[in-house]
Amino acid sequence: MNEDQNLEFKSTLTNKLKREIVSFLNTDGGTIYLGVDDLTKKSLPISESQKYEWEEILNHWYTNAFYPTPFNLIDILPNEKIFTIRQIVKFKLNI
Repeated sequence: MNEDQNLEFKSTLTNKLKREIVSFLNTDGGTIYLGVDDLTKKSLPISESQKYEWEEILNHWYTNAFYPTPFNLIDILPNEKIFTIRQIVKFKLNI
């Protein structure tokens, strides 16, 4: 798998990730895999405590950093094989 407009790999969670999430929310959605090396696409060892911390930060962003709050538009899946943030934004206007 290669990164594209709907797929991102991130080795760790940083504040720059907010922009990626907003970008996905403003387009067709997508998936971000945390704990994956950008170059090799291999998953990195992530502790349970790190997953918990990432989930807490993402939940905080979800309710405090995004306006309007994107209710039901983001799935945070910390217990997948790879920590996953999935934007389920799939709406378009056909005029």
